Amino acid sequence: MKNLLFFFILSFTLGMVYSSCASSAGEATAQENSNKRKFIGEGQANRNLAEFLRKNTSITVEGTHPNVRLMIRGITTIKGDSRPFFIIDGVRMGRSYAQANNAVNLLNIKRINVLRGLSELAVYGEDGVNGVIIIDHYTE
Repeated sequence: MKNLLFFFILSFTLGMVYSSCASSAGEATAQENSNKRKFIGEGQANRNLAEFLRKNTSITVEGTHPNVRLMIRGITTIKGDSRPFFIIDGVRMGRSYAQANNAVNLLNIKRINVLRGLSELAVYGEDGVNGVIIIDHYTE
């Protein structure tokens, strides 16, 4: 009986030590992974914004660079102008694809958000009628 109690206490203690070591090792790995930047465009041979945006299923890209026509799926207009509004790093760039392409560093893109819902677009008023493409870069 005495040996059984000793064995139980020893196995419980070893189990606690093992579980605390395993969780701290997992935390270290998670912290190490979060310190590494994850670039969306890293390692890709994208030469322009249109090639990059073709991978996004919310955006229809017609034509080739520099004659590109972008449309956000699910948004239709009566006016005929379907170009989305670009915001790059918080700066309103307008509807010009060429201007947005020149302002974007494809290798340093952190996130691309495509806004197309009415509640999301209300903030942008008339500019957001055809959808908004928000591009954020990592900053040094």
